[in-house]
Amino acid sequence: MNTRYLNYILTIAREGSFSKAAKKLGISHVALSNYLNQYEAELGIPLFDRSQFPYLPTEAGRIYIEAAREILEVQRITAQEIKNRTAGYSEQITLGVTPQRGDDVILRLFSDFHSHFPNVWLKTYNCYPQDGKRLLLEGKVDCLLGGLTEKDEKMFHICHKWLEEIFLILPDYLAGTAEKQLSYGNITGVDIRKYWDAVYVLYNQGTGARHAIDQLFRQAGFRPNIIYETNNPQVILQLIRKGMGIGFLPAFYTEQFCQDMNVRSLDPPVYAAQGVICRKDQEFSPAFQYLVAQLSAK
Repeated sequence: MNTRYLNYILTIAREGSFSKAAKKLGISHVALSNYLNQYEAELGIPLFDRSQFPYLPTEAGRIYIEAAREILEVQRITAQEIKNRTAGYSEQITLGVTPQRGDDVILRLFSDFHSHFPNVWLKTYNCYPQDGKRLLLEGKVDCLLGGLTEKDEKMFHICHKWLEEIFLILPDYLAGTAEKQLSYGNITGVDIRKYWDAVYVLYNQGTGARHAIDQLFRQAGFRPNIIYETNNPQVILQLIRKGMGIGFLPAFYTEQFCQDMNVRSLDPPVYAAQGVICRKDQEFSPAFQYLVAQLSAK
C-alpha cells in the first residue's frame, strides 16, 4: 500500500508551511504545493486554511489527518507484528507518549533498555494523553507517559507521579522591554490578573495542563477570552509567535522550544501532574519493571 501521500499531508500539518514540510520530505516546495492543490481539487474541499500562517487544517483537513494517522499506524503495527514473529522477540512493550516527549524519551533510554533486554521489542505510540488513556484501556498501549487528572488515579495504576511547572508564554507586543531569558531560577513571576483582557491560546479541555490552567483562572476571578484550543504545543507556540494570543506550556516544552520567547513564571507558581501509568491488571514482567524505573528516573 502506497502511503507516501498520507505522509505528505501529515508533514504539512505538523510543520505548518510548504517550505518546511518539503524540506523534511526531501522534495521541492513546488512539487508539494502542486500535489496538495491537485488533491484538494479532487476532493472538492480544502484541507488547509492558507489565509493565515502557519497553515492550519480545516474541519475536513482534521478529519483527513486523523484518518491518515490511523491508516499509517495500522500499517506500522502490521509490519512490526510480522517482524516480531520472524525475529523471535520474547515480549513486546508499547509505550504511549506525546510526539515531542516521545523522541526525548527514546533518545534517553533506548540504548540502555535494549542492552538489558535485547529480545524485548520496545515501541512507542505517538498520542496525546486523552487518546492515550483510551488506548491504554483498550490494550493498544501497555503504559503511558503524560499528564494526569484526578480521575486517572481511580482508573489506572500510577507507576510514578511528579509535578511539572507551567509557564506563561507572552507574544512580543505584551512582553514590553523585559529581557527574554530562560535561566529558570531567575524568571520573572507575574500575576495572571494583569492579563485579564488578553486573548488566549490554550490546551484542549480534559488535559492535566488545562485543568491546572482553568484552576488558575478561577482563582484569579475571570474567564479567559479563548481564540484557539489544541493539544499540539507546537501550534500554541506558533500562534504566540504570530501575536495571536497568550499561552501556557509545561517546563519540558519551554526548555526545548522557547529559548527565543518571552517566558514568565506565574505568581504563585502553577503545576500540572505528570506520570507513568498502566492498567490495573498490567503484568509487571522484569522488562516492564525496568522500563517503568527508567521512565521514573529524573
